[in-house]
Amino acid sequence: MKKIIYSVLALSVSCFSTNAQSGFSLQNLNNYIQGNAGSWLFEGSVDVVNTSGSSKDVVMFRQINNLATGHQSYFCWGSFCYNPGVSTSMAETMPAGSSLHARAYLSTGNVSGLSTVTYCWYDANNSSDSICLEFIYDITTGINEVANANADFLSLPYPNPAGIKTTLFYHVKKQDAGSRIVFYNMIGSKILDIKLDDSKQELQVNTASLKAGVYYYSLISGGKTIGTKKLIVSHRN
Repeated sequence: MKKIIYSVLALSVSCFSTNAQSGFSLQNLNNYIQGNAGSWLFEGSVDVVNTSGSSKDVVMFRQINNLATGHQSYFCWGSFCYNPGVSTSMAETMPAGSSLHARAYLSTGNVSGLSTVTYCWYDANNSSDSICLEFIYDITTGINEVANANADFLSLPYPNPAGIKTTLFYHVKKQDAGSRIVFYNMIGSKILDIKLDDSKQELQVNTASLKAGVYYYSLISGGKTIGTKKLIVSHRN
């Protein structure tokens, strides 16, 4: 289990560089995160690379741009994870040419909204040697809002792209024996037909047997299509 750090470290950085002169680069960016607030925790990530010819003591710094009501952010850098009250990490030593994985989390409290947080990485011995990346958390309608709403609803899937499974949320005002969620491939062939037993629920869908590609799924109730969303299956994770 990762150790959680609760002490706040001082920050004396006046500015951060985002240009190509930085001794860092970013790889494997996962900084646009989209999903349903019913999945209360979302993770963004990036690999930070020391592109210089010397070792660096690298600090991760968080700048909150906007947090939707009920949302909290925290991050993990190197061997440690930091609680939501901490914005500056301890320095992690990165040898020349090495990379280190950074994770940027958002907890939603089951509340929808758009939150944006910028993270920067800088050399503790040269704060102008830095690089930054904005993380965008686009969280759709949450379980609490939908459950209290007198409306039919079908959420986006999370994760999307999916590997072996994905999760979605649905709500129908008048659930009947014909209520179902149906998945189709790109040529319109039905590949999954899931009967719904409840009027509202978080539904986990097994996608392990599906070929990589683009699919569509529809919520059907009362003989009508309530809504249709897109799912991408990649099997890369």
